[in-house]
Amino acid sequence: MIDQRLLEILPSPSRLKLQRIDEDRRAATVAAFDAGEEFRRIVPEYVAFETSTLARLSGYGDASKEFGPSRQSMMLDWAAYERALRADATAWNSPHFEWRRAKLPQVVRAQEAAARREEELQNFGFLGAVESWLKRVGYLGDTLKPAKPVAVPEGVGIDVIAACRRKLLELDAAWAAAEGAPLPIADMKANLASALDQIADRGEPVLDPRRRETDPFGLGALFQQLTFRNPTGGIISAGGSGDAFLLWIFRSEVEERLLSMIPKNDAPGALNDVQREARFAEIASARLEAERIEEAVICRAAADGFSVPRRRDADPRAVLEVVA
Repeated sequence: MIDQRLLEILPSPSRLKLQRIDEDRRAATVAAFDAGEEFRRIVPEYVAFETSTLARLSGYGDASKEFGPSRQSMMLDWAAYERALRADATAWNSPHFEWRRAKLPQVVRAQEAAARREEELQNFGFLGAVESWLKRVGYLGDTLKPAKPVAVPEGVGIDVIAACRRKLLELDAAWAAAEGAPLPIADMKANLASALDQIADRGEPVLDPRRRETDPFGLGALFQQLTFRNPTGGIISAGGSGDAFLLWIFRSEVEERLLSMIPKNDAPGALNDVQREARFAEIASARLEAERIEEAVICRAAADGFSVPRRRDADPRAVLEVVA
C-alpha cells in the first residue's frame, strides 16, 4: 500500500489515480498468490497419483520407464511434458492412462494461470520507482502541480504507444551518443594547455638567496622522490622526480609536440560541455513529452476497458501527470 504521506504530496487528480493503480496492484497480488497456491496444491496431488499409478502399471511395457515429474515437479514445464507424452499416441490414448488424459491438462492450465497472474503482477513494477521518486520529492520539499494535457496523435492506441516506445529508444541512443561525444578541437587544446600549466607550475623553481646548504633554487627537492611501504605491502611515492621541473623548462616543446597529435578538424558529433548539457536537456524534455503521450494513451485505453502494461522504467512524472 502506498504511504499516505506520499499521497498527500500529490495534487488531487494524481492522488486518486495513484490510489486506483495501487488498488489494482493489490488485486493483482492477491490473484497471483491464489493462482500460485492452486498450482502448488494441484501438482503434488498429480505427482502422487501418477507415481502410484505408474507403479501399479509397471508391467505394461515402457510405462514405468517414463521420467517422472516428482523430482522437479514445481519447476517442470508441464505443457512441454504433456506434449512429450502426447507424442506417443498409442500410450497417450491407452485405456490404462485415462487418468492422465483427464488430470494432466488441469496441471498445465494451473501452471499457465499462475504464470499469467505473476506476469500481470510484474506489470506493476514501475510503482517501485514512483514511490522512490515521491519519497525524494517529499524529502526535498518540492511542490508538485498538475501537468497540462498533452496532444495525442491520431491513430490506433496501440500503434501510438509503439511509436512512443520507438521514439524513446531513439532518444536513449541519442543520449548515449551525447555521453560519448568527442570534444571540439578548441576545447582539447584548451584542456591540454591547462594541464601543462598545472604540472609546470609545480616544477617552477623558486629563488631563495638565503639558502646556504643547497643551491639557491632548491633543485634537490624538485628531484627528490621518497618511497614508503603501506600497511598492505604496496609502495607509495611522495615528492617529485624532476618531471614537473623538466616540463617547466621544455613546456613549449612538449606542447608543440602534443598539439601536432591533435587533428585539425572536429570529429563528427563533437560537443563542448555547454553544448553537451544543452543536448542532454533537449533529449530529457523530448523523452518526457513522449512518455506523457504514452501515458495518456494508456489511460484512454484503460477507460475503454483495455489494459496496457506500463514500462518498468516509466517516468514517475508522466505516470502521475505532474510537473515538479
